[in-house]
Amino acid sequence: MKKADIELQFNWIFVLIVGTVILAFFIGVVMKQKGFAEQKTGVQLSADLETITTGAEVSKGTAQIIKVPQLGIEFRSEDCLRRYSIGGGTKQYREKIIFAPGLIKGNEILAWTMDWNVPYRVTNFLFLTSPQMRYILIDLSGANELAFQVNKSLPNEMYRELVTNPNSIINNRNYKVRLAYFSALPSQIVVPDELQSVNDKDLTAVNIVSSTPYKTGTLTFYEKKGSSFQPVGQTYILGILSIYGAIFTDDYEMYNCNMKEAFKKMNFVTTIIQNRTNVLYNDVAICMDEYYLSFMPLQTIAAESSILMSIFPVSSQARVDSLYNAAFVELESSNRNLQLQSCPELY
Repeated sequence: MKKADIELQFNWIFVLIVGTVILAFFIGVVMKQKGFAEQKTGVQLSADLETITTGAEVSKGTAQIIKVPQLGIEFRSEDCLRRYSIGGGTKQYREKIIFAPGLIKGNEILAWTMDWNVPYRVTNFLFLTSPQMRYILIDLSGANELAFQVNKSLPNEMYRELVTNPNSIINNRNYKVRLAYFSALPSQIVVPDELQSVNDKDLTAVNIVSSTPYKTGTLTFYEKKGSSFQPVGQTYILGILSIYGAIFTDDYEMYNCNMKEAFKKMNFVTTIIQNRTNVLYNDVAICMDEYYLSFMPLQTIAAESSILMSIFPVSSQARVDSLYNAAFVELESSNRNLQLQSCPELY
């Protein structure tokens, strides 16, 4: 081979190497700029989401679809420091009670807000999800009243269905699937045949056990491990909105941390109700006996909520039942009697 030919080949190899280096450099610059742009957008959207959630939170009793860029919104909790992240932007939310899946994908968010009353109004619960996430309510008996009520009450914009046979479920390739069993036995919490291929992190379940009037009961959270569900932990119900929260939230810790914040607000509002009751007891002599009967249940609610805001879930259901009886039985009865006697009500 001639020297000139060797030099020509070497020159072409050199050109290719240099061209590749230059191309890689510009691709790197573009990707870096893209990353910076997404991070900047994420930071801005995190701030915007604060405004969005605040607006949705005060629009109680309504469901709405909110348009967002397709960056994905992640919700997570570590030691009850609850945060949401969009792109490179992360924001902690302290006082809001937001029940949401770990990831919301797509360019739309479904936001639904409801009052949490126990029995007086404590706060608003905000439920967020994606219309692309699939929720399957499973009533194995075919006659569970709570399953029927929940299916009827959830927003129409929510991608959900009520089934009696898990193996009738078809895999529609949703990015996340949440199963909600109603009063199933542990052995009945199974991964449906068609959903066996779904990634473990994208398929979760909860078993809801509650008897009428659906204000107390237990919730057992499950995560998929291969071909079966494994229990993550058990927690408790106080009011039907906490059942909705367990359906929207696919993370055990996130659910409990939201409820701890709710009990914190309950404790604060109860203190206000107690002060009001003391004033009425001293000022409205004709109704003094009924106000006096309200002191004990209010003290119980204050004491139990103080404990639950710190260590929810507790080791047994006794404290939740104690709070339920004080609030929904004793205090509600006193308030109703005051109303019948044309006395100023407690709430």
